[in-house]
Amino acid sequence: MQGLVVRPLGPGERERFDAELAAHHWLGCRLFGEAMRYVATGEDGTWLALVGFGSAAFVCGPRDAFVGWSDEQRGSNRSHRLRSGTDHRSAGGRRR
Repeated sequence: MQGLVVRPLGPGERERFDAELAAHHWLGCRLFGEAMRYVATGEDGTWLALVGFGSAAFVCGPRDAFVGWSDEQRGSNRSHRLRSGTDHRSAGGRRR
């Protein structure tokens, strides 16, 4: 798509991001902990989509067993985990 830009949120955009996510995502605004937030904009600056990556659960038995982490390893590998949450909406506010 020509003119599409995906960028991290700028200063002062967090409140709008959270409001849009709460209004248009079926689970509402649920990014918590350490999170990375991005917005996709059109050529005219219109917000077209939101993308968020939030902190993973500290303890998740099935994941930890699959990976083979001990309690000590789980604590030291915390920075290697994330939880993705996304919302994609059209300019008309409809999710795709």
